[in-house]
Amino acid sequence: KKILLTGMSDLQIAVDAFNKGLIDCFICKDNPNLDQELQNQIKRLQRQYFIDRSTPLLNHLESGFRLPQSDPAFAAFFEKLCLEKNIIEYYLSDKNGGMLLVNSEGMSQYLMIHTDRTLNEFIDLYENDAEHTFFLQSIKNRTKIPCFTPDDKEPWELKVSEWSNYFSNPNLLKGRENYYWSLINPENI
Repeated sequence: KKILLTGMSDLQIAVDAFNKGLIDCFICKDNPNLDQELQNQIKRLQRQYFIDRSTPLLNHLESGFRLPQSDPAFAAFFEKLCLEKNIIEYYLSDKNGGMLLVNSEGMSQYLMIHTDRTLNEFIDLYENDAEHTFFLQSIKNRTKIPCFTPDDKEPWELKVSEWSNYFSNPNLLKGRENYYWSLINPENI
């Protein structure tokens, strides 16, 4: 992504360069809010770069179902979350759209995401086992969501008595579908 700082005498050159796709935006050097405008454009172009680079991967991953990241409601929520939590890096961490988030201080958290489909699939896996009844009822009521991170053992590898460490109270985001999400600190599991 390219930003051109230009003077008034070069404005037509900047417009032509933008129209030809040689630059992504231009800012006049005499702009009284130059610092803020430059920061805003850098953030905008960073987001656009991430979208451009992620779209082919999302298209591939969404062959079976759509991920939250392609929902405009989720994208707006995620942008706000990144600003609030000062997130500077994020990585897709599971097939449900969960992400590993890293803030400017190097601290990481997992954004665990479920939909009604993923929660119902989890219930279907364990509904025939009486030991899991309490957890499954909490999931059915949508008062808890499973939060097994990529670093964890798989649920079937754990004793039921250990499961309580891997469930969280969800927040609800309504978009193309219901998104049940929670931020998890890896060291708290």
